[in-house]
Amino acid sequence: AAEDGLEASAAGYDEVQVTLLGDVAATYVHIRTLETRMEFVRQNIAEQQKIVRIIRQLHELGDPRPERRLQQPRAYHVEQIESILAQTEALIPQLQLESRQASNRLCVLLGTPPRDLLQELGAGRIPTAPAEIVVGIPADLLRRRPDIRRLERQVAAQAEHIGIAQAEFYPSLTISGTLGYSAPEFRDLYSARAFHGNVGPSFQWNILNYGRILNNVRLQDARFQEMLTGYQNAVLMANAEVENGMARFLRAQERAA
Repeated sequence: AAEDGLEASAAGYDEVQVTLLGDVAATYVHIRTLETRMEFVRQNIAEQQKIVRIIRQLHELGDPRPERRLQQPRAYHVEQIESILAQTEALIPQLQLESRQASNRLCVLLGTPPRDLLQELGAGRIPTAPAEIVVGIPADLLRRRPDIRRLERQVAAQAEHIGIAQAEFYPSLTISGTLGYSAPEFRDLYSARAFHGNVGPSFQWNILNYGRILNNVRLQDARFQEMLTGYQNAVLMANAEVENGMARFLRAQERAA
């Protein structure tokens, strides 16, 4: 039971590491995505500023055709175009705020004081996933998940506790003894006559506590059944997560194409 508990703790440590690495990677990708979005927004702002200048000039000059001159206020909505430009410009502070929050979150994940990491990270592109992934046998893929291994070892440890509880039904035999030297004078301490010892067995059987022992066995078995059901449910959920992840990966490639 102790060995199973140790393995469960090791799997729990691996689970925390996997979660941490995943959060670091996701946060880094989010930062690069925000940078790319800000770049696109700045390009849109530059293009919209050109459009605003053109619309203003056309609105000021007007159409030389008399039949179109009365339609000028409706044809060129200067205020509407300027409003769209202002809304686009307002996206920059919002994206900068999200980028700084993502940078602080990355610092926390890395165990450093929060600060702006954009200068340290430098320029970079959004990381892309490989076109193909090796999945292998689904059962092996689930075994590689540390959270599943942790639950499996916890169930194994609880199964051992059932046997520990059942051992109380049987008698316990122990042999104990003492060995030593004693003498009235120090010079006679290590003589043959100074050596003495005794050995004796002891017998213990908690037969009078049969009801308590039986209830303890039932308790440990109930805990085992509870953990076993939780383990089975976790395996099913993990299997669904793997299938969902594969489906999202494949459909995301089609969507990107």
